[in-house]
Amino acid sequence: MIDSIFNPFFRLKISRTYDAILATPLEVTDIALGEVLWALVRATMYAASFIICMALLGDAGSPWVILCWPGAILTSFRLQLFGLAACTYIRSWQDFDKVAIVQMPLFLFSATFFPITLYPRWLGAIVLDLPALPIGDVAARVLTRAFDWIMIMRASYLSSSPLSASTLRHVRFQRI
Repeated sequence: MIDSIFNPFFRLKISRTYDAILATPLEVTDIALGEVLWALVRATMYAASFIICMALLGDAGSPWVILCWPGAILTSFRLQLFGLAACTYIRSWQDFDKVAIVQMPLFLFSATFFPITLYPRWLGAIVLDLPALPIGDVAARVLTRAFDWIMIMRASYLSSSPLSASTLRHVRFQRI
């Protein structure tokens, strides 16, 4: 997500690279798609190297770990689209504090470090609504081979959310 916020912000506001690109036959949608695809290529390589390291260190557990790679790509695609849309709201470097304020709770309360059962009931209800929980839950269920309907519902949620993020990104980039 950071790749899709910092890099486009710099190209948009500081170096004005997009102004030069828009002087060519490319349109705003092409630029946004290029940003998302470049960040997605990088995230794909990161995920592949992480899974390879897991396998080499013996932490993979099962051959099902290979299914985490498309899941990581889909997750990255989703977060890149939301990050690029968020980039259009940032006016200066000081606004990146707001990004950190949003990103830190998503990371800390994603049930990665502690199971939801350890949180107080009120916080557990909030954590269930955070977008990072389905990502980790689907990956954990794939690794432990615990396939059930909850996993299928969360995977379908993860698959459908890029559509809404893409729509938001498209509308915001057209306004710049």
